[in-house]
Amino acid sequence: MKRAILILSLVSLVIITGCLKPGTSTEEKSKLSIYITDAVIPISYVTSLEIEINRILLISGCASLVISDEPITVDLIDLIGDTYEIASVEASGIYCQLRFEVEDATVTINLDEEERIYPVTVVSSSIKYKFKEPLVIEGNTEIVLDFDLSRSLKISGKWPDALEDPNPTIIMTPAIHGRCGSVLYNVHGFVK
Repeated sequence: MKRAILILSLVSLVIITGCLKPGTSTEEKSKLSIYITDAVIPISYVTSLEIEINRILLISGCASLVISDEPITVDLIDLIGDTYEIASVEASGIYCQLRFEVEDATVTINLDEEERIYPVTVVSSSIKYKFKEPLVIEGNTEIVLDFDLSRSLKISGKWPDALEDPNPTIIMTPAIHGRCGSVLYNVHGFVK
């Protein structure tokens, strides 16, 4: 009997609360506005994007291989139209991810003929590239990472007004395209 009363009480409670409209109250309603934005920094204003890499790792399912633990500073703007070898190592195995551990990053923005340097927060303090298929190193292999800077740098606020803030929030969420293998080809032309 107690069990039947308890079940009947719970069902009644669900029915009663289900009939109430969510968010209704006697308080006055407020306005909710939803906005969208493209918070990407226009790449034409960027004159330098320096990242300080402390360590480069190849990650497998159960271990990692240190490619380099020598700190290096790279200006990604200097790489536009060029490639730069960061490190090489004797290795073998199967890997799923390449990771650059980043210590620091700054961006130089030319606004109204004045260059300003701002700190950049790199998401999770690392640049990670997950291979689409596991990377099997059996012979000489090259990996080329192409940073899409026009999609990687984001700013909190309206461009360029956000730069007037004494500490604007600039975040790097790297958009990377990669190629790897024993032979790499640049393809030019049209595909039919």
